[in-house]
Amino acid sequence: MPLESPRKLFSMGLLTSLLNPKTAVIYLTLLLQFIHPEQSHVLAQSLTLGITQILTSMLVNGMIIFAAGTITAFLANQ
Repeated sequence: MPLESPRKLFSMGLLTSLLNPKTAVIYLTLLLQFIHPEQSHVLAQSLTLGITQILTSMLVNGMIIFAAGTITAFLANQ
């Protein structure tokens, strides 16, 4: 199996994630229960929740990547 470039692998993963219908279902079922039209603008609430979720995901994924790199370096030295 030929090696793919990191850019192509990232693009394939991103496309797969964006086209996954389960993602839309989760967002519609989970995030909508936290949006209250009577409190403020729905778009502002949606953007706030979306940005919060993106930042949280980036933080968690960054910690996983850091831990995996640390473990890889540790095991390579053993």
